[in-house]
Amino acid sequence: MCILALVLGLVFGLRKENDNSNQNDVNVLNSYDNTAELIEKYQVLNPTPVLSKLETNIQNRLLTGFENWNRGF
Repeated sequence: MCILALVLGLVFGLRKENDNSNQNDVNVLNSYDNTAELIEKYQVLNPTPVLSKLETNIQNRLLTGFENWNRGF
């Protein structure tokens, strides 16, 4: 049983490394400091008011997702 677990771990571990090798060429944006820049780039017609820091971070994650999608990630 232990040998089977080790073999499966090795196989899936190697597969994961090979899958990530193609994604290393993409520059993924991951920052909370660029919300204003992203708001200008991805304007919303009827935005919901953002009042707290948590809401600002959620808004940034959504906008960052749009940016990363457009970069090809």
